[in-house]
Amino acid sequence: MLPMRGYDAQTFSITNPTSIVLTGSVTGNLTVNAIAVDAGTTSALVLGEKIIKVKGTLVVPANQAAGVYLNNATDLANGLYVTVNYN
Repeated sequence: MLPMRGYDAQTFSITNPTSIVLTGSVTGNLTVNAIAVDAGTTSALVLGEKIIKVKGTLVVPANQAAGVYLNNATDLANGLYVTVNYN
């Protein structure tokens, strides 16, 4: 969850990737698909605040090796970057 604060009733827009790849510490990769941002029923701050939730679906292939999986991308095309345009 990302807390956001500002002036009451100010609007905002959000952009985010639709999927990312997580690289394994052992072998293989995992994918997070259907990444979405949930800002609730309105894209305006209420009493100067808003909680934004980022969610997605983790795709785990059969027999995937246990380990640590990270998204180390440093570019906007491949990393999990959420951009908030505060109006």
